[in-house]
Amino acid sequence: WEELFDGLALLRKRGMDIQFMMQVDTVAWRIPRFIEKASAAGCYLVFIGVESLNPENSIATGKRQNHVHEFADMVTAWHKEKILVHSGYIIGLPHDTPASVRSDLDALKNQIQVDEASFFMLTPLPGSRDHKNMVEEGVPLDKDLNRYDSFHATFSNPNFAPGEWYSLYLE
Repeated sequence: WEELFDGLALLRKRGMDIQFMMQVDTVAWRIPRFIEKASAAGCYLVFIGVESLNPENSIATGKRQNHVHEFADMVTAWHKEKILVHSGYIIGLPHDTPASVRSDLDALKNQIQVDEASFFMLTPLPGSRDHKNMVEEGVPLDKDLNRYDSFHATFSNPNFAPGEWYSLYLE
């Protein structure tokens, strides 16, 4: 990454208008010089899959590197270099409730202060660990694979009343 960023920064110094966005992990901001060099190379936006602000969900999804208590500092570090932060957030994780999701989204906006967010419904994609576990547990799954797009409920989420999960996603 460093040689690539340095090369892009050099091209920008020579007058090339290079701009790009990239997807990074929640711990990329800790890599020495990464953000500064990304900015010099022309990065204007990062997409970061924060997934959830509930630490229990981070553990349940195997995202142990997602340290929710550091998210505000992470966003501040990107903003310091004039890079926008677009977060991905999944609704319907094991420890989500309508109230917890609303509270998390308020924090995402007002405390963590991401610039943009995309929302997705938890979708057990065939071949994924979630899908395998649900099949083994006998959870009824939608048979229409066209609905496995993270914008439709493909199983009944026990933490939401019928229709409530999708309504919350739309909200």
